[in-house]
Amino acid sequence: QWLGGKPHQLEGLKLFPEDTVIAYHGDFDFAAMWPWLSGKFLKIVGELAPPQAQLEITSVLQSPIFKDVVNSLAGEAGFLVTMNEDGAKPLPIPIELGFPEVGFALVLKVKDDTIQQLLTGMLAGMPVQEKQAGKVTLKVHAVELPAPVGAFVDVTPTIFRTGDYLVLASSEAVARRIVGAHSGTGPGLNVAPEFKTLSAGMDLTGNHIYFQSNRI
Repeated sequence: QWLGGKPHQLEGLKLFPEDTVIAYHGDFDFAAMWPWLSGKFLKIVGELAPPQAQLEITSVLQSPIFKDVVNSLAGEAGFLVTMNEDGAKPLPIPIELGFPEVGFALVLKVKDDTIQQLLTGMLAGMPVQEKQAGKVTLKVHAVELPAPVGAFVDVTPTIFRTGDYLVLASSEAVARRIVGAHSGTGPGLNVAPEFKTLSAGMDLTGNHIYFQSNRI
């Protein structure tokens, strides 16, 4: 039961933009899993860590913030990797070469803003801008990358919530494509020819979905 009960429509699939090359989304009963996971972790800590470290780790795992985080989770989680050929970046070398813009995102279904506020606090040291993607507010964080990496890699960690899903995307561009897919204002993975071929005739109700494109 930790990994899902009755099969249902996979709402997380609607978050995958058309240029997704790897994706996973599934059901997790975090509230039921946490006592077992924390117990196993503390057992390992007890065998390997010094006494003072054991006390500190135990204190953190049993703190109210951890309980709030677990209680905030709504039973689904996933990730996705995108590869956008249109956003190909030139390599900073004399030869004219380019590579697809690769993006990444973590997804959690949530009940409230507890985790979003926690993530925002963790990224508080970075300059941040609030931008709109339709009705969704994006919090875009600037990251200064050393030359020449910064010239061809887009890393602007972006936090947003669309519906019941909290997303941490590697860049604003990835975030906007996810918002478009979820809202129906942009293409989702369901319109990609490869996915349409693979899923033809399949019943897409269930508890978990994994997709890997032949582009990688």
